[in-house]
Amino acid sequence: MKTARVLLVEDNLDLAALEYQVLCTQQDLEVLKPVHDGVAARRALETEQVDILLLDLNIPPPDGLSLLRWMGTRPEPMPPVLVTSACMDETIQREALHLGAKYFMIKPYSMEDLLANVRMLLRRDTDTRRLTAEQQQRLDAAVQCAAGMLRRMTDRVECEGYRHLLAGVRNCLLLGRPGITIKAMSTRVTADGKPNPEDKAAESAMYRLIRTIWAQNSPAYRELCAFCGAPPDKRLPNRRFIVALAEYADSKCPTLLKRGEYDGTQQRPATAKVPDGDGRGGA
Repeated sequence: MKTARVLLVEDNLDLAALEYQVLCTQQDLEVLKPVHDGVAARRALETEQVDILLLDLNIPPPDGLSLLRWMGTRPEPMPPVLVTSACMDETIQREALHLGAKYFMIKPYSMEDLLANVRMLLRRDTDTRRLTAEQQQRLDAAVQCAAGMLRRMTDRVECEGYRHLLAGVRNCLLLGRPGITIKAMSTRVTADGKPNPEDKAAESAMYRLIRTIWAQNSPAYRELCAFCGAPPDKRLPNRRFIVALAEYADSKCPTLLKRGEYDGTQQRPATAKVPDGDGRGGA
């Protein structure tokens, strides 16, 4: 059964053909015919139902950023947008996210990562349909606050660990459970949209980035440790780092989301103990 319609906007014809072929292997995705410039993309968005948009920034006019600005002026809700680009300029990346893109993928990337990100956006879209506009704005603001804190800790914002950490923070805020397992925070999912218990890639990527952050021992990392009551001379495990960053962001930009409201669990005390394990066998 087709559950989501995907529009691919890519001016590299070979890459567009490859991504189209890979996306078409997913039984629950209906992949629209790829378009290769901004004019055709606007026409498709005006005439087709689009649930996920894969948007290359460097397309013939109007370019990707201009297309995002135009989408932001429309009365219709903007579909989740996954931006792809070879551009390493953080200013461009931040502008795309500010204009409404949900994630930014740096080329080149693997088709596995492309599918994982599409799945992540589908899960996020399903969850956030339950949020009011104000709740969504608050959630996005808290995630951006967490992203700003991460940028104060490290300049490795283009790595996989950074993306996985922010996805984990968002899921932690949305699900509202300090004791949530690392699997539920992972962006890696199977074909049916459920977390893959065998995939350690996300955990390993987060582990490496957190280890780098700990080694750099920036003022921002010490601030986070002070916030969660952890000694700054010890590396925070993945799960505890994510929960601490989520709660830090929530303290600065309150989401006002109730614990367990979106996954059917019972409310837990805010002081619930956070396990120290990070899925690496005690590493």
